[in-house]
Amino acid sequence: MLIYFINQFSTKKISTYFFLIVIILLSSQKNLTAQISNGELAAYNIGLGGIGAGIGAMINKKPNEKTGNVFLKGLWRGSLGGGLIFGSKKIINEIEINKRLEYSWPAKFVNAAGVSIIEDAAANRPFGSQWNLHIGFNRVEFHTRDKFRVRYKVLPASLGFTIAAVYNTTPEWGMMLKSGEIFFSTKSRDGVPNRGAVALGNIIILSKDLDLKYIVIAHEIIHTYQYNDYNFTSTYFNKSLKEWSDNSKTYNKINKWVHWDTQAPILRGLYLIEEINANSKFNNFFEYEAQYFANKSRL
Repeated sequence: MLIYFINQFSTKKISTYFFLIVIILLSSQKNLTAQISNGELAAYNIGLGGIGAGIGAMINKKPNEKTGNVFLKGLWRGSLGGGLIFGSKKIINEIEINKRLEYSWPAKFVNAAGVSIIEDAAANRPFGSQWNLHIGFNRVEFHTRDKFRVRYKVLPASLGFTIAAVYNTTPEWGMMLKSGEIFFSTKSRDGVPNRGAVALGNIIILSKDLDLKYIVIAHEIIHTYQYNDYNFTSTYFNKSLKEWSDNSKTYNKINKWVHWDTQAPILRGLYLIEEINANSKFNNFFEYEAQYFANKSRL
C-alpha cells in the first residue's frame, strides 16, 4: 500500500511535501520544547535522514527502478545514517562533562559517517561507495567503489562564511587541532551574541573574553552538525548539475573541485521560520537541540 501511494506522486511533488512536513514539524514544537525528550530528538534525526534520503533516492533513481522500492531503500539507509548523527551529537555532550575539546574528534568521525551514509542513499549510490569528511570549507571524499581514490573539493557557501569570519578575527589554531572544527576569535562583540559565540554555517566565532566555557563551544558545534544535517539536499540537484556539466566545459572543470553546499539557504530559512513568534530563545528548535546536547540541565 505504501509503495503504491508513493508511486502516485512525482519526485518534485514529494520533495515539496518533504520541506512542508519539516516546517510543520518544527513549527509544532513551539512552546513545547521543554517537553522534548531524548527519544523525540532521536526520532527527529533518524526521521530527517530517512525521509531526506528516500526523496533523494527517488529523484536520482534509474529509469528501470520502481519509485516505491527506491524510496524504501533510501528510507532505511538514511535512517541508519540519522541514527549515527544522533549518536555523534550525544558524544558532543562529553565536551562539557569532561571539559575537553578532544571529544569533538570521535563525534566528528561518527557524524561524518552518518552524513555520508545519508548522502549515498539520497544519491541512490551503493551503500558505502563514498565517505566524506567536512572541515570548514574543505571536503575530502574517499571513493571506495571499484577503485579507491581520494578527492578534494571546496564547499562554496562555507568558503564564503570563512571569508566573512576572517575579518577582524584571529584563527584559533589550537582549538582547531583539538576539535577538528574551525574557530576564530574576536575582540569585537559585533555580530557575536551575549553568550559569546556564534556559528556561521560550519564556522564558529568566539568572543575573546569568553573564558573557554565548554558548554558554549559544545552548543556551537551542534549548530555546525545541524548544517551537516541537511547536506543530503545537494543530491536533489545531481541530475540537473550533471546535465549542465555535460553541456559546459567550464562548469565541468569547476564541478571537479566544487561540492555545492545547498543546505546553507535551506537551514537558514528553517531557522528564521522557527524564530517567528518565539517567546524565548529555546522555543527555536535548533537552539533547543544545540543546548540539549551541550548541557540539557541549562535549558
